[in-house]
Amino acid sequence: MGVKQETMDQFVKNLTPKKIFNHFVEMEQKMSSKDTNPKDVLGIAKVPMHCISPRVLMEVSLAMMEGGRKYGTYNYRAMGVKASVYYDAAMRHMMDWFEGTDIDADSGLHHLVKAIASLIVLRDGIIMGNYEDDRPIQLPNKLELDKLNEKAKDLIKRYPEYIRPFTQVEKEPALVGTFLKCYACVEADTYSAEKCAACSAESVLAAIEQVKQKDAKND
Repeated sequence: MGVKQETMDQFVKNLTPKKIFNHFVEMEQKMSSKDTNPKDVLGIAKVPMHCISPRVLMEVSLAMMEGGRKYGTYNYRAMGVKASVYYDAAMRHMMDWFEGTDIDADSGLHHLVKAIASLIVLRDGIIMGNYEDDRPIQLPNKLELDKLNEKAKDLIKRYPEYIRPFTQVEKEPALVGTFLKCYACVEADTYSAEKCAACSAESVLAAIEQVKQKDAKND
């Protein structure tokens, strides 16, 4: 036991960064050349289902189930779809969510989930070849994103000072209590969600302004 321990101590003592690096390179080479299950090798080149969130997929399945209960599952394959209808549906759900409404009142499902379901139906119709492409006449130069991005860069150069956007979280004290630690309460070591939720809008905005000033000093 003593001999082994002495040998190990000597080994550690003689270690150098280069030896450690070479050791890991050697280990990596062994791992990459190691025999593996043939199914593993074949699976690597297949569609990687693990890259998609199972929970989100399940939520989307509920949205598809809702449509199936109302119109019949896979009705869109039998009936075909119109591009503008599902574009509109997806955009309405996205706008509802962006304006602060998380849950769709009709289904009780998340607006983002409903938007994803709309796009799934549209994409399926494109794959099936039974969708009506009623997109408008195309602009001669499409959206010209390169030019628009250049204008965005120019605006940033003109106004280099970043000003934080005004958000609903900062506006509503109850939301601040849930999502944002009130700077004044933290400084006084009295922070609690209940206390911040009870703050007046003025005091919360004042606390936010203090945070901005402190961040500016740190920058």
